[in-house]
Amino acid sequence: MSWSVILENVNIDKMHYDFQNYYTNNEDIKKQILRSNQFSFPSVLIKADLLKKIGGKETEFPYAGDLLLWLKLGQFGKFKNFPSYWTGRRLTGVNIGETKRVAQVKEVIKIITRYRNQYPGYMKALLKYKFQVILFSLPVGIIKKIRQIRKL
Repeated sequence: MSWSVILENVNIDKMHYDFQNYYTNNEDIKKQILRSNQFSFPSVLIKADLLKKIGGKETEFPYAGDLLLWLKLGQFGKFKNFPSYWTGRRLTGVNIGETKRVAQVKEVIKIITRYRNQYPGYMKALLKYKFQVILFSLPVGIIKKIRQIRKL
Protein backbone atom coordinates (compact mmCIF):
# COMPACT_ATOMS: atom_id res chain seq x y z
CA MET A 1 0.00 0.00 0.00
CA SER A 2 0.96 3.59 -0.58
CA TRP A 3 0.23 6.36 1.89
CA SER A 4 -0.82 9.99 1.80
CA VAL A 5 -0.57 12.31 4.78
CA ILE A 6 -3.69 14.28 5.64
CA LEU A 7 -3.04 17.21 7.94
CA GLU A 8 -6.16 17.89 9.99
CA ASN A 9 -5.15 20.94 12.00
CA VAL A 10 -3.78 24.23 10.72
CA ASN A 11 -1.99 24.95 14.01
CA ILE A 12 1.51 23.74 13.12
CA ASP A 13 2.42 23.31 16.80
CA LYS A 14 -0.46 20.92 17.41
CA MET A 15 -0.60 19.22 14.02
CA HIS A 16 -2.61 16.00 13.77
CA TYR A 17 -1.61 13.54 11.07
CA ASP A 18 -4.01 11.05 9.58
CA PHE A 19 -2.56 8.51 7.16
CA GLN A 20 -4.75 7.28 4.34
CA ASN A 21 -4.09 3.92 2.78
CA TYR A 22 -3.78 3.62 -0.98
CA TYR A 23 -3.21 0.37 -2.80
CA THR A 24 -0.16 0.27 -5.07
CA ASN A 25 -0.97 -2.15 -7.90
CA ASN A 26 -3.54 -1.91 -10.68
CA GLU A 27 -5.63 -4.93 -9.65
CA ASP A 28 -6.04 -3.86 -6.01
CA ILE A 29 -6.71 -0.25 -6.96
CA LYS A 30 -9.46 -1.31 -9.37
CA LYS A 31 -11.03 -3.53 -6.70
CA GLN A 32 -11.21 -0.60 -4.25
CA ILE A 33 -11.73 2.49 -6.38
CA LEU A 34 -15.54 2.55 -6.24
CA ARG A 35 -15.46 2.32 -2.45
CA SER A 36 -12.55 4.61 -1.72
CA ASN A 37 -10.57 7.17 -3.68
CA GLN A 38 -7.18 5.62 -4.36
CA PHE A 39 -5.21 8.73 -5.32
CA SER A 40 -3.98 11.93 -3.78
CA PHE A 41 -4.78 14.36 -6.60
CA PRO A 42 -1.73 16.65 -6.19
CA SER A 43 0.63 13.70 -6.63
CA VAL A 44 -0.97 12.19 -9.75
CA LEU A 45 0.97 12.05 -13.00
CA ILE A 46 -1.03 11.49 -16.18
CA LYS A 47 0.30 11.18 -19.71
CA ALA A 48 -0.92 14.17 -21.73
CA ASP A 49 -1.96 12.04 -24.72
CA LEU A 50 -4.11 9.82 -22.49
CA LEU A 51 -5.73 12.84 -20.86
CA LYS A 52 -6.55 14.20 -24.33
CA LYS A 53 -7.88 10.80 -25.40
CA ILE A 54 -10.46 10.75 -22.61
CA GLY A 55 -11.41 14.39 -23.13
CA GLY A 56 -9.69 15.87 -20.08
CA LYS A 57 -11.27 16.54 -16.72
CA GLU A 58 -14.99 17.19 -16.99
CA THR A 59 -16.81 19.88 -15.04
CA GLU A 60 -20.06 17.92 -14.77
CA PHE A 61 -19.26 16.98 -11.16
CA PRO A 62 -17.65 19.95 -9.40
CA TYR A 63 -17.26 18.17 -6.05
CA ALA A 64 -16.25 14.66 -7.17
CA GLY A 65 -14.81 15.14 -10.64
CA ASP A 66 -11.49 13.59 -9.68
CA LEU A 67 -13.19 10.21 -9.17
CA LEU A 68 -14.75 10.44 -12.62
CA LEU A 69 -11.34 11.22 -14.07
CA TRP A 70 -9.75 8.18 -12.37
CA LEU A 71 -12.51 5.85 -13.55
CA LYS A 72 -12.24 7.11 -17.13
CA LEU A 73 -8.44 6.75 -17.08
CA GLY A 74 -8.71 3.22 -15.73
CA GLN A 75 -10.51 2.16 -18.90
CA PHE A 76 -7.44 2.97 -21.02
CA GLY A 77 -4.44 2.31 -18.82
CA LYS A 78 -3.11 0.80 -15.63
CA PHE A 79 -3.09 2.39 -12.19
CA LYS A 80 -0.04 2.57 -9.97
CA ASN A 81 0.71 4.22 -6.63
CA PHE A 82 4.23 4.52 -5.30
CA PRO A 83 4.67 3.16 -1.76
CA SER A 84 5.90 6.42 -0.21
CA TYR A 85 4.68 9.81 1.00
CA TRP A 86 4.82 12.46 -1.70
CA THR A 87 2.14 14.92 -0.69
CA GLY A 88 0.31 16.27 2.30
CA ARG A 89 -3.06 17.93 2.58
CA ARG A 90 -4.22 20.36 5.20
CA LEU A 91 -7.84 20.15 6.33
CA THR A 92 -8.84 23.65 7.32
CA GLY A 93 -12.60 23.39 7.67
CA VAL A 94 -13.19 25.00 4.28
CA ASN A 95 -12.17 22.06 2.06
CA ILE A 96 -14.91 20.84 -0.31
CA GLY A 97 -14.93 17.45 1.42
CA GLU A 98 -15.84 19.22 4.63
CA THR A 99 -18.14 22.02 3.46
CA LYS A 100 -19.94 20.26 0.58
CA ARG A 101 -19.79 16.70 1.84
CA VAL A 102 -23.41 15.71 1.13
CA ALA A 103 -23.29 17.18 -2.39
CA GLN A 104 -19.95 15.46 -2.97
CA VAL A 105 -21.25 12.05 -1.86
CA LYS A 106 -24.36 12.42 -4.04
CA GLU A 107 -22.09 13.08 -7.01
CA VAL A 108 -19.98 10.04 -6.11
CA ILE A 109 -23.13 7.89 -6.15
CA LYS A 110 -23.94 9.08 -9.67
CA ILE A 111 -20.38 8.46 -10.85
CA ILE A 112 -20.01 4.96 -9.40
CA THR A 113 -23.43 4.03 -10.78
CA ARG A 114 -22.21 5.05 -14.24
CA TYR A 115 -19.15 2.75 -13.86
CA ARG A 116 -20.79 -0.11 -11.93
CA ASN A 117 -20.15 -2.59 -14.75
CA GLN A 118 -16.50 -1.64 -15.30
CA TYR A 119 -15.24 -1.96 -11.71
CA PRO A 120 -16.03 -4.47 -8.94
CA GLY A 121 -17.59 -3.68 -5.57
CA TYR A 122 -20.48 -1.48 -6.70
CA MET A 123 -23.10 -2.65 -4.18
CA LYS A 124 -20.79 -2.27 -1.17
CA ALA A 125 -19.75 1.17 -2.41
CA LEU A 126 -23.36 2.22 -3.02
CA LEU A 127 -24.40 1.18 0.49
CA LYS A 128 -21.43 3.01 1.99
CA TYR A 129 -22.22 6.25 0.20
CA LYS A 130 -25.99 6.06 0.80
CA PHE A 131 -25.21 5.70 4.51
CA GLN A 132 -22.85 8.69 4.29
CA VAL A 133 -25.60 10.86 2.77
CA ILE A 134 -27.77 10.08 5.78
CA LEU A 135 -24.93 10.51 8.26
CA PHE A 136 -23.64 13.79 6.86
CA SER A 137 -27.18 15.19 6.66
CA LEU A 138 -27.39 15.00 10.45
CA PRO A 139 -26.70 18.09 12.55
CA VAL A 140 -22.97 18.71 13.14
CA GLY A 141 -23.25 18.13 16.89
CA ILE A 142 -24.52 14.58 16.38
CA ILE A 143 -21.73 13.81 13.89
CA LYS A 144 -19.11 15.03 16.39
CA LYS A 145 -20.60 12.77 19.07
CA ILE A 146 -20.49 9.79 16.71
CA ARG A 147 -16.82 10.50 15.93
CA GLN A 148 -16.02 10.73 19.64
CA ILE A 149 -17.70 7.38 20.28
CA ARG A 150 -15.76 5.78 17.39
CA LYS A 151 -12.45 6.94 18.94
CA LEU A 152 -13.19 5.13 22.21
